[in-house]
Amino acid sequence: MTDPRDTDDRQPAAGDTDDRQPAAGDFGGRETGAGDFGGRETGAGDVGGRETGAGDVGGRETGAGDFGDRQPAAGDLGGRETDAVNADFRDIDAGRARVRHVGGRETGARHVGAWETGAEDAGGRETGGRETGGRDSDAREAGAGRQRSGDRTARIAALRPAYLADLDAGTDRFLGPRRTTCPWCASGRLTPRLRTTDLLQHKPGRFALDRCADCGHVFQNPPLTAEGLEFYYRDFYDGLGEQRMNGTFGGRTAMYRGRAEAMLPHDPAPKTWLDVGTGHGHFCATARTVLPGTVFDGLDFTDGVELAAREGRVDHAYRGAFPDLAPDLAARYDVVSMFHYLEHSTDPDRELRAAHVAVRPGGHLLIEVPDPESRYARLLGRWWLPWLQPQHLHLMPVANLRRRLAGLGFTVVAEQHAEAHDPVDLLAAVWLALDHTAPREDAPWLPARPGLLRRAARTALLLAGVPALLTATLVDRFAVRPLSHRLGLSNAYRLVARKE
Repeated sequence: MTDPRDTDDRQPAAGDTDDRQPAAGDFGGRETGAGDFGGRETGAGDVGGRETGAGDVGGRETGAGDFGDRQPAAGDLGGRETDAVNADFRDIDAGRARVRHVGGRETGARHVGAWETGAEDAGGRETGGRETGGRDSDAREAGAGRQRSGDRTARIAALRPAYLADLDAGTDRFLGPRRTTCPWCASGRLTPRLRTTDLLQHKPGRFALDRCADCGHVFQNPPLTAEGLEFYYRDFYDGLGEQRMNGTFGGRTAMYRGRAEAMLPHDPAPKTWLDVGTGHGHFCATARTVLPGTVFDGLDFTDGVELAAREGRVDHAYRGAFPDLAPDLAARYDVVSMFHYLEHSTDPDRELRAAHVAVRPGGHLLIEVPDPESRYARLLGRWWLPWLQPQHLHLMPVANLRRRLAGLGFTVVAEQHAEAHDPVDLLAAVWLALDHTAPREDAPWLPARPGLLRRAARTALLLAGVPALLTATLVDRFAVRPLSHRLGLSNAYRLVARKE
């Protein structure tokens, strides 16, 4: 029986990170998809008692894709406000991190990949570049930050009894029976691929990915049960994470434009577009600037899609499971898109069949997913972000997905790797390792709020890691990104398929 209070932050046993040398062909040269930099939202926090600002390293976006539109973002460097100190690197929205002042100046690098760090400089200036010299605006902002932090602390305390009651019943029920055959090709030749823990939210549990030796499909084994899905998704996209998610994904216009523009060579003026797994609908809102004559509808199983409709980001909102809703949407759409959606699905094949129903003849299906054949997947082991356990259930090599689409009656008309790559792999790996090593921050699944000394130790360790994070960002963006596909380091791929 799993210890229900064990957050399982131990280092994995030998072989857990699966850092073995890959077999011939595993490096494949394909870009990996992007996954989630998920995690928890941190409120405005204090570094030395002052509220941290938020901003970018150099003020510019990384301009790449993300690790899943359904993905979580985690808090910021400045994280949740503690009684005295807490500088937590988070707001991992899968491709954006913002760090402003280090010693009162902008660092001059771009976004530190995925965390909106809002660290305040040691000289007493706010990271946003505004002087704190007693100005009223700073005082008001600091007060607002303390209020937000206090509200979050109260929310965590209110949620704690329910989480602890869940954990008292044990975590074994969160995982189903172990599969003995591949869910993609039914082969019985399975090999261990990864053994890891929840490196983003740090909820208790251990998770395993297996790889099919025949088709290369990678899948969670044993898989999450319905209870497990509810537990590990709770407060990831909604609840504690909802406000963070809405703000995080709202600022990724360059990525969204690139996705919409991928459709232009194949259908320059689609009349109707359904975005499956739309979340809060930010892709649809941006895609309208590329395709102003297109009606954009959104589908999601969370209430974020209803928010998207209220905010006018989607024309019509569908809430529920796509396979269940597809019969009522038959042949209605010129384009159906699934951006970092399939890897979250319990049955990707069923989702693809639903898409075939919803796309009209001659219409297109646009898919973007993480690529398990990325060289980074082996080089970085458990620290490769797109593994994203326990949320990512299936990771499909591009050849598998192409064959399955062909079998359903689609013709793949475009395969993109460099365009789908999100240059955050090294940054994410450094962050995940730092966050794993540091004392835990407050969360409702912990028995009690961490004390002042532990919060101070976390702050100190994360601040000490800033140079490594900045270095990783520069390498990701300027050294690896231009050569990612050629080197087999890209982390995502994108397919455009036409329904015949």
